Amino acid sequence: MPLRIREIVDRQILNGIKLVAGASGAENSVLWVNVMEILDTPDSLQKDELLVTTGYQLANEKRYSDLIQKLERRGISGILIQLGYYVDDVPDYIIREANRLHLPILTIPPHLTFSAIMHILIGEIQRQTAAQEDESTKKLLPLLKKHMEQNQPSKELPGYIFVAVPAPDRQVPPKELQEGINRISSYLYSQAAWYIRSQLPDGKTVFYLNLAEKNTIQDVIFELTILLTFLSEEQRISYYVGEYDLEDTDDLEKSFFAAAKCCKALEQIGAKRGVFRSKNMSFFSIFSSFHQNGEEILRSQRPELQKLLDYDRTHSTHYVHTLRVYLAHEGSQAKAASRLFIHRHTMAKRLEKICELGNWDLEDYYTRTYLSLCLMLHDYYGV
Repeated sequence: MPLRIREIVDRQILNGIKLVAGASGAENSVLWVNVMEILDTPDSLQKDELLVTTGYQLANEKRYSDLIQKLERRGISGILIQLGYYVDDVPDYIIREANRLHLPILTIPPHLTFSAIMHILIGEIQRQTAAQEDESTKKLLPLLKKHMEQNQPSKELPGYIFVAVPAPDRQVPPKELQEGINRISSYLYSQAAWYIRSQLPDGKTVFYLNLAEKNTIQDVIFELTILLTFLSEEQRISYYVGEYDLEDTDDLEKSFFAAAKCCKALEQIGAKRGVFRSKNMSFFSIFSSFHQNGEEILRSQRPELQKLLDYDRTHSTHYVHTLRVYLAHEGSQAKAASRLFIHRHTMAKRLEKICELGNWDLEDYYTRTYLSLCLMLHDYYGV
């Protein structure tokens, strides 16, 4: 069973939490958590999300008279309001509407940070859903075990489990799905010293590989992310890929389900495609909230990046890819040039052109961080 509102209250998962309105909706499922301090973008919320807020300007009934109605239409699980910052009590008009529309309103005192709230709730969601992996995806596990028994992997090189599932937002014909998984498979095979693949008819696939010594898992994740973006934008084939570092083949089952859970997490945060490493779960919980609350700001602030994307399309250049590799290697021209198999002077000239087109100073840490976030939002959400 998924985590439900009533369970959060009855078990006091968050110390001091109370259900103050909408009790008839207490059986609502909570599949994800979304933080929104300013409640001006309710249309960005997804079904079965629990909205966490400090209630900024919530006392302004004229401004937010239709808020509960909008949120109920979005199908969210409920609203958790942290008291003591902008409101000391939930306004009466919010309680009336929540009771009428059966939308749970929860309150919590100000002793917990948003970070702690997210960590506790998302951890509980993950524990609840760990035993409920999609039945179809589960069918991959015996296939993987059989293949690994027949072909013993290296115990000297690090092992990695990748689970790939088609993103649910598009109906793609089987032939195109197979084309997408073949592209993913071909890339992973090219990076591996040892490799196996097991696949179901619906396109769901599991890979186990030992990486060749010259390759790092960070580079593989980075380049696979670019491949998934290309498949989604150019060929309309969208895949989620989850990854787990397998330290011991005796932990195969645990590792498989951890990688499969990453695919589910991508769906829960509303990503269109992408790669999700299990060890990066905390980052993605923050990143998804950043996307929900910062998308419009980024759209208005990043015309130079769009200019670079358009320039590549028009002139068949590769400046965006060069920028990606440069940022992924922490601003090291030498490492980026090596990964791109180009001379360092060529790398320097490309960066000079990129700075000219975007009017950026790539020596500045905040500029590099900003561009990294813009590229990630593009890769995962198509922003």
